[in-house]
Amino acid sequence: MKYLFVILSCITIEISVCSRFAILDMRKVISESKAAKSIDDQIKKINENSRNDLKDLESQIKSLDSAKKTDDDSRKIEDMQIMLYDMVRSKKYQISEAHKKAIDVLEGEIKKIIAEICRSKKINMVINKDEMLYYDEGCSDITKEAINKLDEDKPHIPIKME
Repeated sequence: MKYLFVILSCITIEISVCSRFAILDMRKVISESKAAKSIDDQIKKINENSRNDLKDLESQIKSLDSAKKTDDDSRKIEDMQIMLYDMVRSKKYQISEAHKKAIDVLEGEIKKIIAEICRSKKINMVINKDEMLYYDEGCSDITKEAINKLDEDKPHIPIKME
């Protein structure tokens, strides 16, 4: 019983030391910020450009296919179809990797902004709203402030295709 009292005392002391906390809706920050929207817009444009490039190759294959006369023509068409398939797969991978890297940069920027907000408001801990089972409406929610600060500090994150 003596040990239980000591443990409970330590927990009580620890909670009182770390009493300033806030919640943040990370999903909302990622989806509503200008930086996230710029990433989405860039990905859409890259997808459009890639689709147009691949359509050109596909139409060349179709025109060759309709005009084929020899076995050599058939082999060229098969080679071009394989090339088209490889290009599609490669582009999808490149776009996916570029998107992941941009999101990683965005999340890093969000964490920096959260740290700034915490320092200015003397907040000891931020909990992601998705992880919460319950919170009181009086609990400080820094989501909107984080979105505004991110929009101000980093409205655009460039996509880097490799």
